[in-house]
Parts: sequence; structure tokens; C-alpha cells
Amino acid sequence: LTMLQHRLMMHDGFAGKKLMFSMSAGGDEESTIRTCNHALLGSKTQPRLLRYADINFERRRLREIAGKGEGSRAMVLEGKIARVLGQEDYAIQLWEQAMGAAVAQSEAGAAALRSINDNLVAMMGSRERDAVELSSPWVELTLVRYDRYVRLLERKEIAPALAEYERARKAMEVGCSLDDPESHYHTTHLFKSMNDDGSTIYTSSWLYHMTKAAASGQPIAAHQLTIFYAESGWKYSEDEPPDHLKPTPFDSYPAAEESNASDTGFLPTLRRLSCSLTALLLAVSSL
Repeated sequence: LTMLQHRLMMHDGFAGKKLMFSMSAGGDEESTIRTCNHALLGSKTQPRLLRYADINFERRRLREIAGKGEGSRAMVLEGKIARVLGQEDYAIQLWEQAMGAAVAQSEAGAAALRSINDNLVAMMGSRERDAVELSSPWVELTLVRYDRYVRLLERKEIAPALAEYERARKAMEVGCSLDDPESHYHTTHLFKSMNDDGSTIYTSSWLYHMTKAAASGQPIAAHQLTIFYAESGWKYSEDEPPDHLKPTPFDSYPAAEESNASDTGFLPTLRRLSCSLTALLLAVSSL
């Protein structure tokens, strides 16, 4: 059904819009969310779009869904619309509620997977990427809190600025605990350690979070990681990896006494894994 909606919107905008509005009126919550999200995206080029009568009608439905407190996606979207319309405090309130609901849902899912005790099922049960990016209220909170921190700092209001900074950090930490790639990137971008000249201090924590973000498909993180390897060489980092961040690429150092140093380390291990995977694929294809 979602594919049908997408194709109609792409090839016949009027028919697609009528379908979405009709399904929303019939009580389909996902159609309401998709309609309001489409309006939010369109408001970037049409600022008054969110104030149109038909969109306001859809937003009332969205508020009703968000008011149930059952799903975080509607609350995240209502908060994003509210922020665009200048209602920042209301947006933060919604995102705080959404984060609590999302964390509770994630913990319940993790408990169910632990009861199954199957690594493969755990891998398959990892958090799916939301097509319209409404499943990460901690990301919205991190950005809005950090934006407030910057604004307050510019006005020399140090105490409230630092308070907002800590709130932003806590939201980011929630995202990292749920393995959100964007939160991992924010750790290395918004909360990185810096020298007096503003340059980045490449710590094991920075490398760990940047690698996590890059491996999850964050292109900016992949670019930053490339710069790190190109400019710093392997391995030059300010510190050893803390225990709570392991495993990291540094775990193979120092090399075991009986092993050949040239065969140890992250890159040789990666090459061996790649060769093993290639051999496995060839074996499967020959069956």
C-alpha cells in the first residue's frame, strides 16, 4: 500500500494526494503522518504551505495521534512542524515525550530478543531505518538543544548555555545507547575534544563513534574518517581505547608474542575477513 501511495504521488500527484487524504480521513494513521510530513518538506519552498486549510485539518488529526502517547513518530513529526512554526518549547516537550516512548519500546524489544537468545535473530531485529526519519527524537533534541546553546553563548549567557549543552549531550548519549548512527556522528562533531587552535583531538572515542557512524551509512562520517586515515597514518591516537568502548580497531595491539607483527592489526584482519567472505560466497554460488 505504501508503494502504491508513493507511485501515485510520483506519477499522478493529484490522484496520490486524494488517496492519501481519503485514507487519512478513514483513520489510517500512517497516511496522516505521510501527508503532514510531505507538507513539512514542501514548506521549505512554500513557507505558507503549513497554514493551508487542508493541511491544518490533517495536522489536527496528527495532534490526536500524538496525544495518544502510544507511538513516537507522530510526536516527532508534530514537534518538527511546531519548530518550523516557531513553537520551539512545545516541540521540545513533544520530543522529550517521544524519546521516553521510543526508549521504552526499544528496551521491550531488546528484552524479547534476549529471551530468544539467538544472535542471528538479534541481528535481524535491529532497529530499522525509518523511511521518513521520524524514529529518532533524540536527534531532534540534540540539535535543538545545541542550537540553543550556541545562541545563548553568543549572548554571553554562560550558565543557561552550559545547561543546554548538557541537555544536548544527554540526548546524544541516549541515541548512542540505541546505536543511532547520527548520534554517533554528533558525538564526534558537536562534542569532540579540541586543541586551543580549534583542531580536532583524535581520541579512541572519536575514532570509535566516527567508525560506527561511517559503517552505518553516514557519508559525512565516512569522509571524515578518510581524512583521518589519510592525514594521521596508522595508528596515531591520543589515548588507548577505554574498556567500555571496546572492541575498537586498536584491540589487536600490541601483537601477540608468537604472532607475526605484519599479520596483526585492523587492516590485515579486515583483509582476512574479506577473503573468507569471498570464499564463502563462491562456495554458496557453486551449490
